[in-house]
Amino acid sequence: MRRGIVSMVACPDYDPGRVRDAVERAVELIGGWDRFLPAATRVIVKPNLLTAGFGERPAATHPAVVRAVVEAIRTTGRGAFVFDRPGYGSLRGVARTLGIGDLLLPFEPPPARLESRLGHFGAIERADFDGAPIVNVPKLKTHGMMGLTLAVKNMFGLVGLARRVEWHLKAGTRYDHFAGLLVEIERGARPALNIMDAVVGMEGNGPASGTARRIGCIMASADALAMDATACRLVGWPPERLKVLEAARRLGVEFDIAPETEGGRPEDFAARGFRFASMPGADPARPLSVPGPGPVRELVRRWSLDRPALDQRRCVGCGRCVEVCPAKAISMRGGSPAFDLRACIRCFCCQEMCPEGAISVKRGILGFFRRDGVR
Repeated sequence: MRRGIVSMVACPDYDPGRVRDAVERAVELIGGWDRFLPAATRVIVKPNLLTAGFGERPAATHPAVVRAVVEAIRTTGRGAFVFDRPGYGSLRGVARTLGIGDLLLPFEPPPARLESRLGHFGAIERADFDGAPIVNVPKLKTHGMMGLTLAVKNMFGLVGLARRVEWHLKAGTRYDHFAGLLVEIERGARPALNIMDAVVGMEGNGPASGTARRIGCIMASADALAMDATACRLVGWPPERLKVLEAARRLGVEFDIAPETEGGRPEDFAARGFRFASMPGADPARPLSVPGPGPVRELVRRWSLDRPALDQRRCVGCGRCVEVCPAKAISMRGGSPAFDLRACIRCFCCQEMCPEGAISVKRGILGFFRRDGVR
């Protein structure tokens, strides 16, 4: 069976029994656990644990899916343990809140290094599991910077927070560079299997402050890129315009933009009218060309790009956006955050980690000339 095939199995809710059956069926359709974990005695399960979630916002891979994957692997006689690096707070704290604290890897893995082919980032560091295969368990969500956060981007959680901050700064507004880095991390980690939680996704102001959108699907594939291309079709995002898939093509990575599916088809689970976090336009590193002195060009640059926007009614002045901003472009003034758009690198970490959903991505002038075809 070809590596790029994607299975799609209906799962209407997070009832533990139904989730377990859907996970088992999705893996069976593409070859079964032994095909992907042939010699493994220990397996690392990597969910999206960005945060424990804020109220009803589905920011993390649902604990029922995480537990179903771990228990299914353990049933085969293999050990299975959960690992991630949340965007804010400790892994133990987030896992405990989600009710999966008993599934965690019992030690902090050392870093592994590989050289970036892009040259811009130097050595890439991620967690080293001493040869244990990784089962990647992402959540289908919107993302202010990358459009969608799916299987490939979920591997970014293997990187330490300090290095993630450094890479955001190096990438700046070059989203193509950052997307390439994500592809390199995923290719280096090479998850043995990807199982996506698309039972309830997140639309709108994702990846942490959006709203729930029922999709009703568990997906599985050995190829994260093929899975991402299929997930795009579920929500109406043209796969050829997803930043990580564009980057994979530039890096010469072979994948199927329209992979074969088993069990179901994208149109069976299509979420029509799905709302995105932002509508990326032309390359943000190349804003509109404007004649005139430097200050004028800088002003146009700042306001032509997508930018963070604050909803004063929701903001409680907690200061988390200040803490997580890699560019130090946010300061507290009069109890509210103020954005320095000259320093802002448009990574939207502030929007990503705001616990109140008070920060969103506001379209700049370039958004009106977007080329991604998303509606």
